[in-house]
Amino acid sequence: MNAAKKFAKKVKKKKSTINMIKCNFCSKIFNDRAALTGHLKVHSTDLLYECNLCDYAGKTQKYLSRHIKVKHGGNKEFECDVCGKTFHFGCKLKVHMRVHTGEKPYKCGVCGKSFNASYSLNTHKLIHTGK
Repeated sequence: MNAAKKFAKKVKKKKSTINMIKCNFCSKIFNDRAALTGHLKVHSTDLLYECNLCDYAGKTQKYLSRHIKVKHGGNKEFECDVCGKTFHFGCKLKVHMRVHTGEKPYKCGVCGKSFNASYSLNTHKLIHTGK
């Protein structure tokens, strides 16, 4: 692939910031109104999606599906090739692999210390704020 085609492909992948819609509750930005409408359910207090296996109720179909997979689904489909640990979600395996690779993509802006997970960085930041 020549340089012009690579550049055109990169430009096409970037999201346009024109006509973006912002959530008034959390400032998350969406490409269209339908995506925002779906997102607004997470800010609702209504629990419209009930599990037929236990008393869980969630705000969205996605939350219910995730609950059923984790709590009632049994098999964990994603296995670490290094240590054999298993996960329900591929994204969790991807984060776990950083334990083995040593990758630490989250860096503290105050002291420069790096972490392999965003939650670890967020916890670390508390030492700088005194909270």
